[in-house]
Amino acid sequence: MKTAPPERLRRWLDNYKATAVILCNTGLLFLALNLLFLLFGWLTAEPPGQRLVNKYGLEKLRAAHPKLTDAEILQLQEETWGRHLAYEPFTEFKEGKFSGKHLNVSPAGFRFGAEAGPWPPDPQRMNLFVFGGSTTFGYGVADGETLPAQLQVQLRRLAPAKQVSVYNYGRGFFASTQERILFQQLLLQGRRPAIAVFVDGVNDAVFPADESALSADLDAAVRRKNGQAHDLGLLGQFPLLRPVERLLVGDATPAREQALWRMVNPSGQPPSLEQMTQWVGTRFLTNARLSAATGRELGVRTLFVWQPCPFYHSDPTRFPFKFNAGDQFVRATYEHMTRRDRKELPEHFLWLADGQDTLPGPLYVDAAHYSSAFNAVLAGRIADWMKSNGWLD
Repeated sequence: MKTAPPERLRRWLDNYKATAVILCNTGLLFLALNLLFLLFGWLTAEPPGQRLVNKYGLEKLRAAHPKLTDAEILQLQEETWGRHLAYEPFTEFKEGKFSGKHLNVSPAGFRFGAEAGPWPPDPQRMNLFVFGGSTTFGYGVADGETLPAQLQVQLRRLAPAKQVSVYNYGRGFFASTQERILFQQLLLQGRRPAIAVFVDGVNDAVFPADESALSADLDAAVRRKNGQAHDLGLLGQFPLLRPVERLLVGDATPAREQALWRMVNPSGQPPSLEQMTQWVGTRFLTNARLSAATGRELGVRTLFVWQPCPFYHSDPTRFPFKFNAGDQFVRATYEHMTRRDRKELPEHFLWLADGQDTLPGPLYVDAAHYSSAFNAVLAGRIADWMKSNGWLD
C-alpha cells in the first residue's frame, strides 16, 4: 500500500511543477513571439533595389535611366544595393566580388568597365587607377556608364596609341584617408599605374571624424575580444534579445566624438561649423599631399578632382530626388574649400563642383549618384585636363 509523501515534500513537488509549467510556457511564448517577429520581418522585407524604387517612384527612375525597361531598372537597383562588402586589411573593407548583368566587381576589389582590362595590369599599357567613393564606383549605373569607364573611352579617343586601361577603385563610403591607404597598398603589391586620379568631396564631409562606415562595428568587435563588451552569441539572433545585446556591447561613438573635438578644438568642446569645415578641408589636403608625394617618389602622376554634388550650386527645381540629412554640412565644406588659399591646393587639382545648372538633365540617378550622361561630362573634363597638361603625350 502506497503512503502519501510528507506534507513538506508534497508542497515542494507542487511548487516545482507549477514553476516548471510557468518556465516552459514562458519559453514557448518567447519562442513563439520571436518566430512571429521573424515571420513578420520576412513577409514585410523588401529587396534592397525595390526599396529605392518605392522611395523615389518609377517615374523618376525612368527619367534617370531612359534606355532601360522597368524590369532592368529594378535589376540594376538590386545589383547596386543588394551586394555585400568584404574585409580588406588596412582599408577595413572593399566592394565584394560580384557578377551580374549590369554590375561586376573583380576579386581584386575594382569594378569592371564595359571592357575589362587585364589583371595584373599590363605595364606596356597606360594604366590609370581611379579612387573615390560610391559616386566613382558608380552606384545606380551599369559598368560601362561609370565615370572611370567613360574616362577610358575619352582617353582612348584622345590618345589612341597609348592603349589606355582605367581601373575603377571607387568604393562605397570611401573618403580621402582610405583612398590614400588603398593607393599605397596597391603600390606595395607592385601595382603601379601611370596616373592615379582621386575623386573626392562628399564623403570627406559625410565622415568628418575620419572614421569609416564600419568603424563602430570594428570598435565593438575589438572591445568584445578584450572583454570590455559582451554579446549574447547565438541568443543575439533572437529579435527580442537584440536590444539587450546592443546594451551589453555598448556604443563608443561618444568617446570617439570627444577625441575628435579635442583634435579640432583644444578645449574639448564641440567645435563650431567653421572649425569642423576647416578640419575636414585640411585633412583632405594633407591626404592629397601624402598621396602626391608617394606618387612622385614612385613615378606615378596624381590628379585630385573635387567632385560635384547636388547640395552645392545645384538648382533644386531641377533635382528630383530628396536631399540627404547631411547636405548642410556638405555644402558648408564645399564653400570652405572655395576660400582656401590656392597655394594650399595640390599641384594638380581640378575643381568640378560648379557648372551643373548649365547642363541638361538628369544629372543624378538618386540623391547623390551621377547619371551616365553626367559621368560622361565629368570624364570628358578630366580627359581634356590631362590632354591640355601634356599627360597624354
